[in-house]
Amino acid sequence: MALPYSKAVLQMLPTHDCGPDQEPFEPINDIHVHSYTQQQIFLPVSESRHFTRADAAKAFGDHILPPEKKLWVPELLQFEKEMAEGANVKDARVRFLQATAKSEQELAAKLAESDKAEQARNVRVNTDRFQFRFEEINVDSSGKNGRHIRGVGWRYGVPLPDRKKGAIKIPTRAE
Repeated sequence: MALPYSKAVLQMLPTHDCGPDQEPFEPINDIHVHSYTQQQIFLPVSESRHFTRADAAKAFGDHILPPEKKLWVPELLQFEKEMAEGANVKDARVRFLQATAKSEQELAAKLAESDKAEQARNVRVNTDRFQFRFEEINVDSSGKNGRHIRGVGWRYGVPLPDRKKGAIKIPTRAE
């Protein structure tokens, strides 16, 4: 009785046979596991509902992304989908390599453009020992109270509340 059951279960599970002429691949299951997903959550869902990975990510919290959006190489997901649909391995691999090369070129061009724009915004003054970089700052970028992260000196110049003169530093009540 166990052998037919085992064969039926194994037919339902996706398996990959790496033959001698086939190169090993990186499975999409090897992604970072968020610590919030280590806990067990029992979420009642009807049997007729299609429960996806995005639904599972929402069950653990709004800030957790599904693997499709968290994956660093989305082309790898497309490659795995093509393989699951029964595409030719060599053709799918060629398309995967072309897509990743194209996305890497686009990313490199985007980074070069942003670096060029940042260098154009800055004025550089070279001295014997130092290079000073000056950047134009808008006063409106510091926010309503002047402590926004984009404002000048948001880390410096504003003392913490416990360092201000006259601040009570010992607890006055227990909560």
